[in-house]
Amino acid sequence: MNLKIYEKTKYNNIYKHRKNGTYAVDLSLGYNQFGKRIRTTKTGFSTEKEAKLFLNSQDEKNKSKNIIVNKIRFKDLLEEYFNWCIDFKKVKEETVRKKRNRFMHNMCPFFDEMIIVKISEQDIADWQKWIKAKNFTDETNRTLERQLSAYLNWLIKYKKIITYNPYQNVEKLKMSKKEIEYRTLEEMKKLWEYIIIDNKYPEEVKLRIIAITKMLFFCGFRFGELIGLKIKDIDYDILNNTKINDEEIAIHIRQTLYYGKNGYSVENGKTYNSLDLLYVGKNVFKSLFDYIKYMQKLINFKNDDYIFINPETNKVFSPETLRKQLNYFQEKANIPHTKFKDLRSSHGTFLLSTNHSIDEVKDRLRHTSSKTTEKYYATFYEKTKRNLANDIDKYAA
Repeated sequence: MNLKIYEKTKYNNIYKHRKNGTYAVDLSLGYNQFGKRIRTTKTGFSTEKEAKLFLNSQDEKNKSKNIIVNKIRFKDLLEEYFNWCIDFKKVKEETVRKKRNRFMHNMCPFFDEMIIVKISEQDIADWQKWIKAKNFTDETNRTLERQLSAYLNWLIKYKKIITYNPYQNVEKLKMSKKEIEYRTLEEMKKLWEYIIIDNKYPEEVKLRIIAITKMLFFCGFRFGELIGLKIKDIDYDILNNTKINDEEIAIHIRQTLYYGKNGYSVENGKTYNSLDLLYVGKNVFKSLFDYIKYMQKLINFKNDDYIFINPETNKVFSPETLRKQLNYFQEKANIPHTKFKDLRSSHGTFLLSTNHSIDEVKDRLRHTSSKTTEKYYATFYEKTKRNLANDIDKYAA
């Protein structure tokens, strides 16, 4: 309270304006985690009596609130928080399901019964040690840190349970530089050459794996986007053509398939940028074209059918089935086992190795932020620029 403007009255928390005679209340809102009193001022009361009535009512409210707040445990508001993520933030249910699992397995066992207002910076630091002992990847650790901090911020902003995020001044776990997994064009060519001559799997399987890996490597699809494609998503009448007449084909990405314990679920896409139009050249498109034409012998395709559908079950092939087939071919071709998502990363590194800019990679991969692209590809990009400088330097010798 500024005593140059206000003077004290006989009540400790009530002050009178020296010029206009109005009253103000210096209101206590309790203490933060450091034991510092939190105060605010309410001004404009005409009489001392009004100010006193307001002060008494606020004191009662704060007492009642503190009794309730001081009993709320870490776990008590989690479900409300998850529902808020879905209903207010519009986070996808599959994403929230993963978030819930992270809390249940990696936060609740540590914080579960802790009273929220008593969680300290030391508690956060101890949790970090507990998490580190689990030997998660750096990326997993950072995700857990971000999600815990987000929950604490929600408790501040929307629930008014705490006024300070104890994570704010705790040093984050160290992250080693992210090294992306990727395959080179030479390795992929070696894979495709082996698939063609393989004797174990039928033609249907070979064409399917070639189509999937080429579309991921040369187009940068997310796996869920690719297997979520339907016949109608392709701006080319594959079903009624025997050859490809266009040099460039547009493919609409309208949905993503996520695989869980109950099978596939359909989502609108990982990000807003996921829903997009992707252009594919004739040579790349041929792998998908050949696969669909072959499958027409087994399936009476309709425009609304998924492309990668099992003719025996009439359902999209599970990731496990496709991964098992890919792993077999990779082992036989003597190249490192690669996840489907790494083939999307391989598209990014392939673009950089062919002298495309980091911004072009961002647009092609449909990243929402350039920070995402830089995070994963900056190291490779610098390496590419150094290699280019060395190649040029040879001519100066």
